[in-house]
Amino acid sequence: MEIQKARITKIFLGFINSIKQFFSTYAIIFAILALGIVLSFASDTFLTVKNIVNVLRQISMVAIMAVGSYFVMVSGGIDASLGAIVGFSSIVCAVLIVQLGLTPLVAITITLLCGGIAGLINGITTSRFSIPPLIATIGLKMVLVGVTYIICKGYTISGVPDEILFFGRGYLANIKWMPIPVVIMVATALIANFVSQRTRFGRFLYAIGGSAEAAHLSGIRYKFLQMWTYVIAGVLSAVAGIIITGRLASGNAGSGDGWEFDAIIACVIGGVSTTGGRGRVFGVILGTVMMGVLNNGMTLLDINSYFQQVASGLVLMIAIGFDIYSVNSKSKAIRTKGK
Repeated sequence: MEIQKARITKIFLGFINSIKQFFSTYAIIFAILALGIVLSFASDTFLTVKNIVNVLRQISMVAIMAVGSYFVMVSGGIDASLGAIVGFSSIVCAVLIVQLGLTPLVAITITLLCGGIAGLINGITTSRFSIPPLIATIGLKMVLVGVTYIICKGYTISGVPDEILFFGRGYLANIKWMPIPVVIMVATALIANFVSQRTRFGRFLYAIGGSAEAAHLSGIRYKFLQMWTYVIAGVLSAVAGIIITGRLASGNAGSGDGWEFDAIIACVIGGVSTTGGRGRVFGVILGTVMMGVLNNGMTLLDINSYFQQVASGLVLMIAIGFDIYSVNSKSKAIRTKGK
């Protein structure tokens, strides 16, 4: 009897500790709930199913990009070219179908390949040539923006078929609260979480982000793995580009303008460290939800768009400041313990 009570107590305590660990890891949930409560009182339409689905659809593309940015940042890098890859992918997809007459499947495959190649260029310049990630990716961003506008001559490319529209406007099994972009976002998050938490590749990325030198001494090919994080980010940005092409029913060069910063903000407020080695995929998704809810709330309250940019910038500054403070506090605690 006593043994049985001890087992029940152990299971109960384990369950409580798991809940504590979950909310400790994803403390941003409380911020989202608090913001949601405030907005639900401030606006009658905020808590409607239609608005919630709209928010999820709007954040889905940035969330998919943010997952790619997560892999890069966890390994100690940063990618400022993702928004340009979105616009480039949107134009490439539309040109391949509308102007060159390729089938949607072939066009999507080539578009994803182009996104991967763009990421590969980032990976090679940063890992093989040791160019600082911010400089290298800004350089590629400028190149891609120029190439994109050369291809489309500054015009949108309309006339994309229903197969592409489905990715931006469709619903899973015609269920109105399950938009295809949201389904893709959820699937991307689940796969990315499995890769990051259950595979050697994911564990190695955390080790590289913690200390690339220590990872190298442990036999990890850190430059090769870092290169692949940029490829993943490029492919996922191309996915976002295809979705936005479907939403707008046209290829648009400016589709992803500034989205790379939204992705970075989502990562940082979702718990991804700017110095690498820390963060979770679901935290990134929650960070994107937080930004989406904030922007949606300000829109519903008819707040000027310039003030919305100010709010986004302040959120980023606070999140980075908190991250740096957290890293410094942990380093200080380790040094103190060592003494």
